[in-house]
Amino acid sequence: VLSDREALMTLIEQNGGRMRQVQIVGRVRWSKSKVSRLLRELEGDGRVRRIRFGRENLVYLAEQDPAAVGRSDEE
Repeated sequence: VLSDREALMTLIEQNGGRMRQVQIVGRVRWSKSKVSRLLRELEGDGRVRRIRFGRENLVYLAEQDPAAVGRSDEE
């Protein structure tokens, strides 16, 4: 069984290593605050990064350049 943090990492990896934070919230059954807390923990561990775009965050795997990652945030 995956921890919540590992489940979040797997979700991001399965979506090309990059997702909008609002997409993550829409795909999991957790509150916005729980997703934000988990992402903050993963960011602190150096596993993901978040970039602010206007009123939303782009989350991407820390080892990847956000400009080089496939565009999985388009719907």
